[in-house]
Amino acid sequence: MESIRVDFRGGHAYVNGRLLSDEDLRSDEIEDANKRLREISEYRQKTLEREREIRSMLARRTPLIVSGRGYIKDADANIYLHASFETRVARAAKEKGINLSQLTDQKKKAFEDSIGERDFSDRSEEAMRAHPGLFEAVNTNNLDELQVQEAIKNIIGRKEREKRQVTGRQIQVIQTLGQWK
Repeated sequence: MESIRVDFRGGHAYVNGRLLSDEDLRSDEIEDANKRLREISEYRQKTLEREREIRSMLARRTPLIVSGRGYIKDADANIYLHASFETRVARAAKEKGINLSQLTDQKKKAFEDSIGERDFSDRSEEAMRAHPGLFEAVNTNNLDELQVQEAIKNIIGRKEREKRQVTGRQIQVIQTLGQWK
C-alpha cells in the first residue's frame, strides 16, 4: 500500500499516474473488492489513515468539499447527511441506474443487503459519537437534491460567518494587548 502514489491535479485524482473517474471509483468491481478488503482490519486501518492524510493535505491547499464516509478532524465543517435505510437504498439504486420495482424479490433483497453491509462497515455514526461537535448533521429523508444542497450551503455560510467573527475577535484581542504595551 505504501507503493501507491496518489496525485491531485486540476481537480482530478490520479493513482500511479492513472486518472480515476467517478465511474471507476463507483464501479461494482471496485465496490466488491473494497468490501472484501475492508474486512481485513489492518487494511481498513491503513486506508483510513491514508485517506485522512490525503484529505488533510488537500484541505490545507484549497477549500475542499469531500464526498464520502470519512471526516477531516481539522476541517471547518464535516457535514453528515443522514437518511433512512429505505431512502439510502432508493438513492443507491438510482445512482446505479437500477429500477427496484423491476427486480425479483431475491435480487431486491440482495441489493438491500449490499447497502446494509456497506452501512454496517461505515463508521460515520461511530465517529460522530466519538467526536461530539465535529459534525453538522442534516436529515435528508424528505429533501430533494436541491434542498440538500441548500442545507449544505447554509451550514457552510454559517461556518464562514463564525470564522470571520472569530478572526474579528482575535484582531480585537491583539489590538487590546497592543494597547497594554
